[in-house]
Amino acid sequence: MVDVIDKILSRIDIILRYIAPGFVALFVLLASAPCIRLFQNQSVYPTWTVVLAAALVGVLVYSVHTGATVHGFAFLIIFLYKRYLKYPGVPDEYQSKRSINVMFDLDTERWLLRNSPDKKVQGIQSELDSWSAMLNFLYCSSYLIVLIPLYLRFSYPSEISCYWWHLFCLGVLTLIFALISSFRIITRQFWAVKTYPKGRKLCK
Repeated sequence: MVDVIDKILSRIDIILRYIAPGFVALFVLLASAPCIRLFQNQSVYPTWTVVLAAALVGVLVYSVHTGATVHGFAFLIIFLYKRYLKYPGVPDEYQSKRSINVMFDLDTERWLLRNSPDKKVQGIQSELDSWSAMLNFLYCSSYLIVLIPLYLRFSYPSEISCYWWHLFCLGVLTLIFALISSFRIITRQFWAVKTYPKGRKLCK
């Protein structure tokens, strides 16, 4: 039993990144009157198809997030860092680079820190990776919690549940928390790159 729990916990990052947002979408749909009807006839929509659809939606949303939207948020945060915040923790070699180049370099540095021969560096990056998994979950969930109620509000104005506005506000709030968390993670990533240059350069 302990081994099973350990395996589940070791996969929690994957579950949060790829699967969990799809079940958030399912919850939002079930909270809306016109969509509850989709699941009333179990002969047409058996449980396993609903679960599979939720998992596929999670993967799809994560793909869109990592392929497009996350880069826009990261670009904005790094731009604010360089232009207005003048954060002293930014490594010197990044100070004069364009924001888009800093984004590319941070991705590379993250991979190097993750595979550093220094166990301490690996441990720090592992914690940042776990934090990033939760961040991805917040981002992907916020998109769904915002967009699904909006779509239903304009597509089914006479049938949508009165809770749509609460869900929409929850999605906006989740997105705000995701941006704050993203800001903190990038701050920590700058710190890790600047604090452990030897640990990462051993991998180059």
